[in-house]
Amino acid sequence: MARILLFLLIAWGMLTQIFWFALVVTIWYVFRYSGYELIVLAILIDGYYGAFYSVPLLSIATLMFVFSINIIKPSLLMYTEKNEMVS
Repeated sequence: MARILLFLLIAWGMLTQIFWFALVVTIWYVFRYSGYELIVLAILIDGYYGAFYSVPLLSIATLMFVFSINIIKPSLLMYTEKNEMVS
């Protein structure tokens, strides 16, 4: 339920152009969940604003952000599956 609510808050923030709010919720969302659905949302928002006549910057930035966070996220964890501290 929280995942859907956060997703809707991100969509609302982007469509009403409250970008600082959407950015904060997006960062929290990507660290908590995988965030792949944000790529689809970014493509839809770029289509809404007509960004496909030029370079869709939001889609490209979201794609790079989601993949880079998902690459570095495992190294940010402090514990392994056996509750041992990672050194």
